[in-house]
Amino acid sequence: MHMKVYVDTDLDICLARRLSRDTITRGRDLEGAIGQWESFVKPNAEKSVKPTMRNADLIVPRGSENTIAIDMLIKHIKKQLIKKSEMHLDKLDKLTGKLEISSQKFPNLKRLDRSDQLRGVYTVLLNKETSRADFIFYFDRIATNLINKALEFQTFEKTCLITPLNIRFEGVLPSDQIIAVSIIRSGDCFMHSLRKTIPEVPIGKLLIQSDSTTGEPRLHTEALPPCIDEANTKVLLLDAQIISGAAVIMATQVLVDHGVKPENIVLVTYLATEIGLGRLLKAFKGIKVVVGEIGFREDLIRQSWFRTRFIDAKYFGTA
Repeated sequence: MHMKVYVDTDLDICLARRLSRDTITRGRDLEGAIGQWESFVKPNAEKSVKPTMRNADLIVPRGSENTIAIDMLIKHIKKQLIKKSEMHLDKLDKLTGKLEISSQKFPNLKRLDRSDQLRGVYTVLLNKETSRADFIFYFDRIATNLINKALEFQTFEKTCLITPLNIRFEGVLPSDQIIAVSIIRSGDCFMHSLRKTIPEVPIGKLLIQSDSTTGEPRLHTEALPPCIDEANTKVLLLDAQIISGAAVIMATQVLVDHGVKPENIVLVTYLATEIGLGRLLKAFKGIKVVVGEIGFREDLIRQSWFRTRFIDAKYFGTA
């Protein structure tokens, strides 16, 4: 990656560009601009700039017009970045051990069934040509499925009732109180589906952003319902997309600090990387997770959408 590139352009072309800039944009006279070029700019370029060409690993002649050389350079940089990323993941595996994500190893992890219908919705959401209205419609469908899947973690108790036909019926009803906590703003993509599924659910908010200097997550806003720490409360933690897992780990820790047991937390997310989920499940053993699609390590290079936040931007029209 320590490659030195020299972009070479003929001095006559540099002069033409400089004269065009000075006379048209800066309002200078032609004679003064040429005099400065001949007496100062050109001699110093030949004396100080041109000799640095000897230290370059790659010389790109004709500057920005040489699209072939620039394209080769971009491809080389991308290839080296991919190689560096793979080396970094290998080192993490050696330090922490590879954590394979599967429902067999983690029974508290539920993934939506990969039916053709859901794969079709997945395809529509990834299509660049999908309009914002269609994106919202199809994401709300997925979000409803995810929330319904998360409600399977509720505790149910037997009950007996009388039907409209005056027939005695024994069934079950949920005994848990449901509270939703949204990680702003990605988790807000679930709000419409959540309100349709559980109309009167109390909702809390957490705003977690990365520090501009250290890159570490920081809690900026916290607004949680007062009954969140009760024993019969299940908390749905909503985040549409998980990449590194740093934000959702901090959000889970905030809930734990407020008295919520990890086993009473159900994380609901649509896209998640294997790395992010692995970190979360390793940090909080009892947490339950409902996920739509998982980006495994071997697929992250090819499926770049797992490594880039786009769902909330597309959903709220800021993409």
